[in-house]
Amino acid sequence: MIESIEGKRGMPRLRPPYVAQVGLFGRPTLEHNFETLFWVRELLERGAPWFATQGAMAARDCEAFQFPAA
Repeated sequence: MIESIEGKRGMPRLRPPYVAQVGLFGRPTLEHNFETLFWVRELLERGAPWFATQGAMAARDCEAFQFPAA
């Protein structure tokens, strides 16, 4: 994901260094919540009522996909 944001081909980075040390544009980066970044553009363009309909399995949240517990 970080490679794609930087305009490069989306390939996994070799480790070390870890993204918490050298991440997005060479700066320390936390990558815990990329799904939020996934929704930002659509939310701003389409608004809250549209966003409320996008949860998986009829849930009103921002999960693009969910795995049911077995």
